[in-house]
Amino acid sequence: MSLELCSFTNGRMPRTLVVFLLLPCFISACSTARTIDYKEAALLRAAAEVPDAERLDVGIILFDPGTSADSLADEKKLIFPDVRQAEARYMPYHLKTTLESSGYWGSVWVVPQRSDAVDLTVTGRIDLSDGLDVSVHIGAWDATGREWLNKAYTVQVPEKAYSKIREPGQDPYQTLYNEIANDLLAIRQKMSASELRTLRNVAELRYGAQLVPEAFAGLLEQDRAGIYKLRRLPATDDPMVS
Repeated sequence: MSLELCSFTNGRMPRTLVVFLLLPCFISACSTARTIDYKEAALLRAAAEVPDAERLDVGIILFDPGTSADSLADEKKLIFPDVRQAEARYMPYHLKTTLESSGYWGSVWVVPQRSDAVDLTVTGRIDLSDGLDVSVHIGAWDATGREWLNKAYTVQVPEKAYSKIREPGQDPYQTLYNEIANDLLAIRQKMSASELRTLRNVAELRYGAQLVPEAFAGLLEQDRAGIYKLRRLPATDDPMVS
């Protein structure tokens, strides 16, 4: 470039050109400040069909919205009860569809309260949810009373999750649901086929005892830790279990 082209009137660069030259740097600085490394977790899916006897039924209780009795205090923290109540119903549903799509579980329901009719119960409490950051505390117990999960999950939602060109039906919090499902699966996979069948039997007998206590008396026992153990199964021709 010649010296003539690089010189300006009175030796000063025109203001518009200064802005034009600095604009790329400004944009670059802003984009760098907003660049975040988002973590993503892929859902583990069954490579082959899981035998029915080893598919645990799951009941997901509607989540605790994590709101307080003081609505004004909540609003100061940017917690809006109506939104949280909606999320407390919305999140369990998406966790349900995630578990179902993995292929490892039996029937999965979203339920209003705990039920002895399911093999595994999942609970949740929303501690933070602002569209970008989400934190929920998840608990899970099987029908014997054994604890599976008691863990906080925190995920930062990628900005691309809200893009108009994202995959249809893809939920912005999908990574959260995948992580929970994968952790539940990791515990399930440590159990033998025999243990899974026993767990299902305990759930059936607990549910039966809730309906007709006298017919199922003596089939289960509960130890000092509150864990249910199978003493014996009812006769195969027992009309109460047929």
